[in-house]
Amino acid sequence: FMQPYTTIVGYKVSSLDNIPEGLIGLTIETAHYEEFTAKGKLSDDIVFNKWTEIWKSDLDRAYLADFEIYPEKSCEMDNAEVGVFVSIK
Repeated sequence: FMQPYTTIVGYKVSSLDNIPEGLIGLTIETAHYEEFTAKGKLSDDIVFNKWTEIWKSDLDRAYLADFEIYPEKSCEMDNAEVGVFVSIK
């Protein structure tokens, strides 16, 4: 059963001291995370498909701050890699 959630597009910064107007600052607390990697063609919905696997799994989720990391490799449209981090208990 899907519960409401908030999606934030972010960028790692060294300080939250000077947040531009209209933006927010967020600290992702330290927690235990299971790391997954979505690999393949971005046009094949690799990230959504990875989340579908996670949702169907018996992973003991903590439902804290899950996040995705899009490194340079994610720009390779036909051979992308995206990290998916899921908080676990």
